[in-house]
Amino acid sequence: MTSRWWIFNEDFIGKAIPESVIRQLDAHLDTLGTGSTYGCRDIAPDARQLLYRTMYIVLRDTGRRPLEIVSLARDCLEIHNGQPTLIWDNHKRKRHRRRLPITTSTADAIRIWQACRDQLHLPAKGDRYLFPSLTALSDAPHISSTYLSDALRLWADALPQLHAEGTDSKGQRLLFDRSLIYPYAFRHSYAQRHADAGTPVDVLRELMDHKSIAMTQRYYTVSLKRKSEAVAKLSAHVLDQHGHLSPSSSTAYEMRSVAVPYGGCTEPSNVKAGGQACPIRFQCAGCGFYRPDPSYLPAIEHHINELRVR
Repeated sequence: MTSRWWIFNEDFIGKAIPESVIRQLDAHLDTLGTGSTYGCRDIAPDARQLLYRTMYIVLRDTGRRPLEIVSLARDCLEIHNGQPTLIWDNHKRKRHRRRLPITTSTADAIRIWQACRDQLHLPAKGDRYLFPSLTALSDAPHISSTYLSDALRLWADALPQLHAEGTDSKGQRLLFDRSLIYPYAFRHSYAQRHADAGTPVDVLRELMDHKSIAMTQRYYTVSLKRKSEAVAKLSAHVLDQHGHLSPSSSTAYEMRSVAVPYGGCTEPSNVKAGGQACPIRFQCAGCGFYRPDPSYLPAIEHHINELRVR
């Protein structure tokens, strides 16, 4: 039975498949497309495997929606300023011929499939598609996104154990729930990967082709590691009431302080009471336990100017 690891993992990243799990999937990529026809009775097994392997690579590396992957045009690659670019259609928002920078390895995977595809004798109605319909009986001119979903499901279910990050109370590695592996989850993984790499949210919005940043922010979470790094950077600039540096470790600062206006309070009884036992009724500026937060400097300056006006 798989462990419900996300209940215990405070660094859970929403619907994204963790990078450690994706690496485990990549290690078994040679088995994707085997053991079932996946609607591909009319092509050789090696071509079938290459077909689904290429769809998986493009799905993993580009973060496009499943329908956007299966409906890619046959000539979906362009070179712009020396950089491979994927030409794709945003069917959801009816925005066509969008351009997405991709890595050379992703472009190479597409080219290998293109070369194989050119050797196949397939129904003419799918000529313009990178992943064309493989049978004349199909209603659509390209592979159905359902076939992609089914292929991933059969593949993931047939793999050996997939491990999540971390261990249980006995030190044993947690198992990853395979039901979380489905095509759209790779779009969340793409967003999370960029967020963890520090891609600015406005740039990520463009990469995801969203109209609003609010929508983009729904696709990833700020990981515990990044939160800790941010606190550590700020803690190095913590000042006491005399303006002298009073740095501390990020964890120590969080454990021994409680939030107050424009900073933190380190008075032990107030910290223990969660900020509800201030002995001088929040007159922080004159208190030796007050630690201003430098991120609030603009607000503090504004407050000082207001006091001067009064």
